[in-house]
Amino acid sequence: MYSSQRIEWRGFKKDPYENLDEGVTALLLTSRFEGFGMVLAEANQRGIPVISSDCEVGPSDIVIKDINGYLYPEGDMNAFVKIVNDVIDGKLKFETPEKIAETAKRFSGDVVLDNIINALKELTNLK
Repeated sequence: MYSSQRIEWRGFKKDPYENLDEGVTALLLTSRFEGFGMVLAEANQRGIPVISSDCEVGPSDIVIKDINGYLYPEGDMNAFVKIVNDVIDGKLKFETPEKIAETAKRFSGDVVLDNIINALKELTNLK
């Protein structure tokens, strides 16, 4: 289906985004279980779109269809292959890297910390 000329296996990297060139189409995540899917947010932060399984927890909180990625039903490899092929063939598109990076700002440390503080204030009735 795919020739080895389209995929380059680079092995383990401490920083997987280091040395990636502009030719990256998307990050692919085929997990069956995720706690959050940090790799999705990290890819988006760098303007890289994602194609991910819609496993029970995580990816659906991160992926915004047609903007920063696409989800497929967990375990449905036919749906996964269709999305990948549709992206390769140009039938599915992503937003610009800048707009993709914008979607990751809601997971930045400052935003998350502010949300936690506000939730705690709400719970304790502090203003």
